[in-house]
Amino acid sequence: TNLLVVVERLIDTTGGVSPKYDQAITLVERGIDELGDKELLHITLARLHSMKGDNEAGIAAVERALELFPNNENLKQLRVALRFREGEIPDSIQGIRRTMIEYRQAVSEGRTEDAQRLLERAETESSDDSELLQILISRAISQRDFEAARGYVDRATALNIDQANGRILRADLLEAEGRAEEALSMIDSVIDDGLSSVPVLYRKARILRTMGRADESVAVFEDILRRQPDSVANIREVVTALAQLGRQRRALEIARESQRVAGTDPAFVDTWLRLESEVGDATAAMLKREDIRDDEPENRSNNLALASVYLRLGEWAKARPLIDGLRAEADDIGLVLLDARWHADQGVLARAIAVFDRYVSARRQSGQLDARDVLVYVNFLQSEEQTNRASALIRGSEDIDLADERPLAKRLALLLFATNRI
Repeated sequence: TNLLVVVERLIDTTGGVSPKYDQAITLVERGIDELGDKELLHITLARLHSMKGDNEAGIAAVERALELFPNNENLKQLRVALRFREGEIPDSIQGIRRTMIEYRQAVSEGRTEDAQRLLERAETESSDDSELLQILISRAISQRDFEAARGYVDRATALNIDQANGRILRADLLEAEGRAEEALSMIDSVIDDGLSSVPVLYRKARILRTMGRADESVAVFEDILRRQPDSVANIREVVTALAQLGRQRRALEIARESQRVAGTDPAFVDTWLRLESEVGDATAAMLKREDIRDDEPENRSNNLALASVYLRLGEWAKARPLIDGLRAEADDIGLVLLDARWHADQGVLARAIAVFDRYVSARRQSGQLDARDVLVYVNFLQSEEQTNRASALIRGSEDIDLADERPLAKRLALLLFATNRI
């Protein structure tokens, strides 16, 4: 029992501490060697491998445990779950359900052609399947094929797959068509009828956000979290949404409170640390990101964020080799901005401009310069009150302003307006 208490402490993520899975696994393995083949220890070992995300080791641990305890249902269920993670679908799942699982696997692995083929097969197996119809509706909406989406929604309404006579799905369509008031009215009618599930509330919060009604949207997001405070997906979604709505401090407060539940989720940790560095304890964010770098030195996203935190804290000596290493691996305009900020924030603007000029010149010579490159540079120049240089840069880049919305021309107009030159 004492051993398991120590294990739980090792994997506790309260306060943003990284779980020490390797230490916990070693401790349990030592316990098995010393105490013998205790059923609970074998289950714990398999669970630790699963939590760590090491499916292969988890399956091996489960198989060893089942040889000793063949009737343990928890172990059997864990074996199915681990094998499923590895893409193995149980033989008991057949027909449309198996096809839909294979479809989701193909999508997650980026196998676009296989996904399309599986979707077509699903339609021949059961064109009225609720999961299939929801996918077809979402796909048609994402492609802005609203006529096709309406057809699918009509079919789904006839089958009442959303248990709201199609109103939930139709609200999605209305929102996509830009008819936010109608979408909100429809979702409210669903809620008034007592169908106030979390997915319905998410839709309401999203629509309110689209309409610019930030306070109301925030209230709905917080209601979602009160209903399901232990859902990692909800925590991640709500924290991200609050930050996007300009409620960074409240988002940070929730993130800090949610460490125990969501502290092992990489996406949540990244969002929390970004908030911490922006409106909280930037030093704590730096130390946590350094811990992640020590464990995952090739984690480019974390290294980028760490370089940004270094600049925020004025840790120039730490930032320089990190920025150089990232640019050497794969350069882009975001890294160029970090590099330029390293110089500008130390008061050497000329070198910062030279960093941008070298990058832009090389991209132009290779025919790769695009509007985004120019816009990032323009924004930097304007932040440094170099408006004449920014205007000249845009005017010298008119040949690449090829998109229908003419982003560079619009940016020039805004720049001239801001400086009272039009």
